[in-house]
Amino acid sequence: KDGSITDDDIVLFLLSRYGIEVTAEEVRTQVIRGLGGGDEDQDDCIDLCETVCMLLIPTLLKACMDEAELPKGVVRPRPGLVNYVLSMILHDTTGSHVPKKLDKQLIQKILISYGEADLARNNDLVEEMLESAQTPEGTLNLEAFSNGLTHDVKLYDVSNETSVSTNYDDVFLTKNHRDDWNEEENAQVDIEGADQRQSVFQERKKMSKNLNTRFTAPAIDMIVD
Repeated sequence: KDGSITDDDIVLFLLSRYGIEVTAEEVRTQVIRGLGGGDEDQDDCIDLCETVCMLLIPTLLKACMDEAELPKGVVRPRPGLVNYVLSMILHDTTGSHVPKKLDKQLIQKILISYGEADLARNNDLVEEMLESAQTPEGTLNLEAFSNGLTHDVKLYDVSNETSVSTNYDDVFLTKNHRDDWNEEENAQVDIEGADQRQSVFQERKKMSKNLNTRFTAPAIDMIVD
């Protein structure tokens, strides 16, 4: 009713659309608690806010990349987007747009300013946020804010938006996706870019396992959509 996606919703969707058999427990541990950010103390669902955050991952990564780092054909977000958000947060929290010393107290103050008092009391979370955003300057500047925003989503490949693979291939590392790593495709990017994509692929492969599948009638889902 509130737009949340439950473990049962995901189990039924994967089976109906793709013929993938998973248990509710596998969905909770591999999808909801990982991608949705939940833990054992929270409801086993992905709420509307978490869904929006996931949709923003490609935009955040691209916005935090230099022009030279963007793969060919990938559309860059509005210039200055991340800096604008950082400036707004600093002003709301400290009353000034000037970057402040980055420490636990500042992070807690920001969380409390936006109504997240429970998160501010989570010392492990605050420590992790502080560590992920550290820079030599030691302030919450654009570089530190960018590091913090993208620290745990860097396995996403922003060049997906220009690939000809399906979302199924992208998510489940199918043979079609592996075959994309051929000389023709790698010739379209620089050597560093190709190495980075291969590194991401190998990292995802380590965390993957074989799926149990069975035949379904996905055309019914397609027609309904």
